[in-house]
Amino acid sequence: METLFIPQYYQKFETLQDYLDDRTNKKTSNFRAPHYIEPSALFDQNLLFVIAEPGHGKSMLFKQLEKSLIFKGSTYQLIKGIDEPKAQFKADVDFLLFDALDEDVNPISTFNSLKSHCKDHRIKLLISNRSHYMGQITHLLWDANTKLVKLLPFDEYQITRFLSHNLSELDFSHEDIEAIISATKAGSNDSILKVPRYLNEICRYLIQENVKPFQLKTLTKSHLFDKVIYFKLESEQEEGKENQKYMTKRVLERLALTMEIQGVNKISKEDFITFLDQTNSNISLIFLNMMDIDILLKRVMKSTGEMLQFEHTEFQEYLAAKELSRLGYRFQTIYDLMIDTDIDLLRPNWVDVLNFAIDIEPEFLRPMISFIESGKYRNVDEKLLEILVGANIEKFDEAYKDHCFEAISVYYTKLGRSTINIAGPLSKFIATSNPKIAIPMYPNSKFPDTARVKFSNQILLIEALASRSQLTVSQKQTWIPVLIGIIREVSLFSMHRAVYYALISIGEAEPVLKQVAYFERKPDYMLNEFLRVCYKLAPNDKRTVGLIKRCLKKSRKLNNLDFSIDNLSQIGSIYEVIKVLCSQTSILRDDSLRMGSGFHTLFERIEELDNPQIHSALKKLLLTSFREQRFYQYFPKFIDQSARYMLKKDKNILPQLLKLESFLKSADEIVKSYATELTLDQFQQIEQKLLTKNSPWMADRIVIQAKLKLEKLPENTSIKNIQPA
Repeated sequence: METLFIPQYYQKFETLQDYLDDRTNKKTSNFRAPHYIEPSALFDQNLLFVIAEPGHGKSMLFKQLEKSLIFKGSTYQLIKGIDEPKAQFKADVDFLLFDALDEDVNPISTFNSLKSHCKDHRIKLLISNRSHYMGQITHLLWDANTKLVKLLPFDEYQITRFLSHNLSELDFSHEDIEAIISATKAGSNDSILKVPRYLNEICRYLIQENVKPFQLKTLTKSHLFDKVIYFKLESEQEEGKENQKYMTKRVLERLALTMEIQGVNKISKEDFITFLDQTNSNISLIFLNMMDIDILLKRVMKSTGEMLQFEHTEFQEYLAAKELSRLGYRFQTIYDLMIDTDIDLLRPNWVDVLNFAIDIEPEFLRPMISFIESGKYRNVDEKLLEILVGANIEKFDEAYKDHCFEAISVYYTKLGRSTINIAGPLSKFIATSNPKIAIPMYPNSKFPDTARVKFSNQILLIEALASRSQLTVSQKQTWIPVLIGIIREVSLFSMHRAVYYALISIGEAEPVLKQVAYFERKPDYMLNEFLRVCYKLAPNDKRTVGLIKRCLKKSRKLNNLDFSIDNLSQIGSIYEVIKVLCSQTSILRDDSLRMGSGFHTLFERIEELDNPQIHSALKKLLLTSFREQRFYQYFPKFIDQSARYMLKKDKNILPQLLKLESFLKSADEIVKSYATELTLDQFQQIEQKLLTKNSPWMADRIVIQAKLKLEKLPENTSIKNIQPA
């Protein structure tokens, strides 16, 4: 399989404090996209951590870093955490790449050694680590001027692109791929294929097994791992030996659990055989007599020198979880295996095992809820809580679901923590009769921080319930006045973002639009947040459109102004806004309109509406802008989109533009931008005008620019085949 490399999105943190703050306040705007990561951009820091969840591409990124360093001619050393005990740090290199600190036997000692070595020899240090292992070394980073990069999971576009490329030989249609993604969501909003490693492995399995679309109707995370881990064993072992396959799997699962208990990711072949000899099990004895150890290891494990390990750390964790599920889900089992009794803390490696255990057997939820309710363990990793609320709860009765909700809510309240990262899945647990839905916890007088956090968590719950249409009419009528009251209170501005999300989810526009006059008198930062709700709930309402027009005329500095315009979808509202821009083109020089959203959605709607009135207004705006602005490269995005649209829609617009000096002065940049929209006739009109204006150098330049833009298009593209005059 020739895998398609998909660049990942990432978040960058300039300081450790930025990273820690983000862990407790991760709700980000849906309106600004993150950036794709560029490996070469990571080489400027003396100490950089690449942080991600398991399988999210840390090692793949380090391979890309290695390629970039080879290309640059820089010297480097790459060390894997699992190999560290035998590794010798080199002193004569520019970069030291340490992949998977979380797999190192002694991460604290190793990090201190790495930091000292690189500081002494002026080596730039890049380390990858799992997110929930960062707590072990956070105290060592405060004085290290550390930069951090967090790799984000794939979104659905990236998943679809990867599957479409890699499954093309199996004739999977777009609908089939959508069905795969839907099946792997397992009742949540996110597909497990958002993890790049799982996505790659499922493609390998589907291709090698020649799986058909209809066979993927009931795909789950556990089913996926079973198939991916064992497909070599299943495909290469002789048919009819089902008992042998079963025993092999049981031995590996028991081995994985033993390795997790010991906290190791590698085992020697000698220790593996000793493990089989010492295991008090008939399965192990039969296995030793029936199975060729070398064949087994080749099919299911991989060799690194004299040591053996599972293909991926997650595979070991999954197999350990299968064996753990056979031991039962009593609280005592969890306590004996997973709790460090010296510090009363759940060992970090077990968090990932529990992730699979709860997926295999949701009843593991019960001992984990008891673990939280005990009140003894205050430092529960947030990832564990995210795992718990993501459990399949169909088998539990309503009373126990509500019990789980209360246990987790109380834990967050006691610690003064926000539920912002788990509010959506947590809301699935709450009973419809729970007073947290019907009775707002809004204090009557003072609003201390503890009350603010508690009430904010309740608002997040209301937002989640409303987004799933689980609020009654009566409950909406109770909450809307309360939410409106909060956004009118300046001292509670830190809560406004959460309240606005809740109002958008509730979906009642009228109570919000009644507040237009009030918020128009407020500072720009408050009006900006309010405008988002208006264009989300009622983008074409006359009050929203009127607010947009007045904000344009008064040059209000609002980051959401471009989005409010981009969301217009009716002829009247679009025309009204364009009229304002025609009367005062200087408005378009505002940063939010000059750069902004790009207005792609708006012009797609304009094309669908195909309205003469809008066309006339755009034409006037375009000609006016070219008369007033000398150079195209300084034109705002709105005019750029207007030009693209009108050149395609109105064959008479180009002759009028060619009469304008500003158009001719920027002809090369214009052709470069619009090459794919220009017809051959339009291109020749521009070229002829430049020749008649005695500007042959510019005529040659537009030919070069057109060719550069179109070089990837088919050879029969008419403009591509033109030659300089």
